[in-house]
Amino acid sequence: MELISYSQSAQDLFVLSVLDRKENGKYWEIGASVPSYFNNTYLLESKFGWKGVSYEIDEEKNEYFRKVRINPVVGGDATTQDFSVVSEKYELGSVIDYLQIDVDPYWNTLKCLKNIDFEKYKFATITYEHDQCHGGDSARRESREILQSHGYTLVVPDLMDGCYSYEDWYVMEDLMPSDTWKQFVRSSYPAQKLRPELIEHLNQFDYEVNWLIDVTDQEDLKQLQLI
Repeated sequence: MELISYSQSAQDLFVLSVLDRKENGKYWEIGASVPSYFNNTYLLESKFGWKGVSYEIDEEKNEYFRKVRINPVVGGDATTQDFSVVSEKYELGSVIDYLQIDVDPYWNTLKCLKNIDFEKYKFATITYEHDQCHGGDSARRESREILQSHGYTLVVPDLMDGCYSYEDWYVMEDLMPSDTWKQFVRSSYPAQKLRPELIEHLNQFDYEVNWLIDVTDQEDLKQLQLI
């Protein structure tokens, strides 16, 4: 089966890899932006049947999102959302397979993290954008203290985009279906190197995985402001 990774830095491929290509999973996507290009859950929804809810403050983007996606997007300020109420509305349960938190600027990402009831909800995988490269040193430190105190293992600290450190990736070991996640333990590792490693891993299972940027016409990418 042909798969296209839509994530900017292979977050979707990381989630699929460490969860052993799970179908019918569940997600919370806090800070969705657009519905497909550089979106971390579009591949999960469109090819693997995942259910979930996205949050995005830009209502113009949300209008387009609702035309493209099956799963819902919630508008408004994510820092003031009651995530529990929304999750219960969509019957997502207390074990969520993927949590994305990426709300600009970085201090709002931290506010969203603090709004999550980690006693009530468990997340198999988490990608957290700390934006240390833009001054988020203290926010990165505090986010790590919060997540590690709740039992999350930091698998990829300081994912790099070029020379910029901007994101941490976590797993909850008890929710891992196998030890696959251990293959991807890295530190201060560039996404440009990790992406082909994840692609190679998934291609073992009769997938033909490509990255959006590599299979989209250059003029289309320019119009989308992706290059």
